[in-house]
Amino acid sequence: MSEITEDTKFSNPAYEREMIQYDKLSEGVYALSYKNQSYRAKYTKEQINSYIESNNVDKLREVSNYFFLASGQYRGLVQYLSNILTFDYLIVPKVKKSDVLTSDRFERDYQYIMDYTDNSYIEEAERFITFITLLDGVFYGYERQVDNIVSIQQLPPQYCRSKYKVNGTYGVEFDLRFFDMYRDTELKLKLFEMFPREFLDYYLDYKNGKTKEWIPLDPTFARCHKFTDTPKPLLSDVFLDLVDLKEYKELDKSQSKLNLYKLIVQKLPIDKDSGLPLLQLEEGKALHANAKKMITQEGIDVLTSPLDIEAVNLQERGSTVKDNIDRATNNVYESANTSKILFSSGTDGGSIGLSYSVKIDESSVYPLLSQFKRWRDNKFKTLFKSRSYQFEILFPKITIFNRKEMFDLYKEGATLGYSKLMPLAAMGVKQSTFMNLINFENNYLKLDEQLNPLQSTHTQGSEGTKGRPKSDDKDLSDKGRKTRETDANANRAK
Repeated sequence: MSEITEDTKFSNPAYEREMIQYDKLSEGVYALSYKNQSYRAKYTKEQINSYIESNNVDKLREVSNYFFLASGQYRGLVQYLSNILTFDYLIVPKVKKSDVLTSDRFERDYQYIMDYTDNSYIEEAERFITFITLLDGVFYGYERQVDNIVSIQQLPPQYCRSKYKVNGTYGVEFDLRFFDMYRDTELKLKLFEMFPREFLDYYLDYKNGKTKEWIPLDPTFARCHKFTDTPKPLLSDVFLDLVDLKEYKELDKSQSKLNLYKLIVQKLPIDKDSGLPLLQLEEGKALHANAKKMITQEGIDVLTSPLDIEAVNLQERGSTVKDNIDRATNNVYESANTSKILFSSGTDGGSIGLSYSVKIDESSVYPLLSQFKRWRDNKFKTLFKSRSYQFEILFPKITIFNRKEMFDLYKEGATLGYSKLMPLAAMGVKQSTFMNLINFENNYLKLDEQLNPLQSTHTQGSEGTKGRPKSDDKDLSDKGRKTRETDANANRAK
């Protein structure tokens, strides 16, 4: 084979045309213009795995908050578990002697506790704390009272820690370097106005060298709640499955676009003898441009080439992608130990399986109830001083799923002489609201005098008698008449 020189290139038109037609492919004359955007996750599976293995709770908290905004499945799981508990409660006195219940002091303290709990809006407060605990893995807060309204101010978890317990509740330490982030003096002063006064005192002591950067907060006001001693999000195990689900959904989206995409192929004429294109580069460009101008509909493109085009399908079948999405979705709920049926239509697992799944979900949030009770009981002890009595808060294990079941259980107990307030809690009526309602109905509207329970044949009788009315003699058999005459049933009720 002879060597190709510069003279050869200029003296051989066929060679020049070959170089023009094939060496210029990179200019995009014959290239397809459609681009498929690939999904790029903010957090990769490798990153999430490293956070879980190293127990990096700060990063896991960031991932949890990201998925709460980016994933409908994760957002639904967090909201679902946050709202299972109803947080119905009762205030119960603990007395050493029953005669103290009639004292004026007891009545005054009881009313003070009821006012405090009413102004605390316990149902809303505890539900918010449950939500943050699920989302961040831990809740840090500080109780404040403004204009008789008791509220919980959330503290930044990055600047809080809990390494000990006080009277069975998690103690809270706060990093005063949080305020050092704000350099502007005016902005820092406005920030201190948003915090209780004692935080400014702590910070001044820290700046004057009287205390260290970490200071313990007053357990009377500071709160910390978490599901385990390791404050990582409860649903961290589903993060990896959420990444898979997102990737499969993006793949399905891309495949749907490609299924709608149409391609028009125009082939340039080829010299049969030499196998080279008969048109120059500029001519090919003109043909390609003219074809593009005629196409105005989105999703249609043109491919101009001197080569034979053969379609090669490298994509998965649509059913395969759909199966992968379903499988990834199931993995999300399996990792969360809950049923998919609660979040979408379907019959997987049946009603029995769903019932057990709900019970597992309920049990997963019950630990917070005992923490809430312990903190509230400790708080009550600081509101007044008495050696004769104390108060405790009772959180029955009532959920949005078992409310009717618990009401029936408590009502049956009440008929046997047990608590009459427990059915009230299962009905979702506050203790103070019930007492006000009864007082208003009976003492103002006098409904107890105007309305009487309906009587049945088993409760009503003739004057001076109780029980069911006696039957007429004509309705009795011979044996019945004899029994009435001898009064043979008189001793049966004794």
